[in-house]
Amino acid sequence: MTTMTRPTAHRTANALGWLSIGLGAAELAGAGRLLGLMGGRRTGIARFYGLREVATGIGLLAASDPTPWVWGRVGGDALDLASLIGGYARGRPAKGNRTAALLVVVLIGVLDVASARSMRPRG
Repeated sequence: MTTMTRPTAHRTANALGWLSIGLGAAELAGAGRLLGLMGGRRTGIARFYGLREVATGIGLLAASDPTPWVWGRVGGDALDLASLIGGYARGRPAKGNRTAALLVVVLIGVLDVASARSMRPRG
């Protein structure tokens, strides 16, 4: 595995930071609609997840060492996956949309894990 140089790590962290802020803003502004597409009902949790994304994005943009914040995104991805999988377990409708969301979260999670692993200190 290669390790990112400091400038590359910061560019990656900035991109992930803006991605987090954008996703979080969408979750905050459209929690009810988003959940309706996926068969969910708990807008409070969706808004909390949106706040988590925005906070993580701000942390990524402001941190001198973005590595812990990228691992925070990985933790958030795990929460998102657990929520989506929980919807399947409860047999809620709109499973096609939930499957698409699950795929997106998995892809973003892979990107986040790869980014976090490559930001490890050299040595």
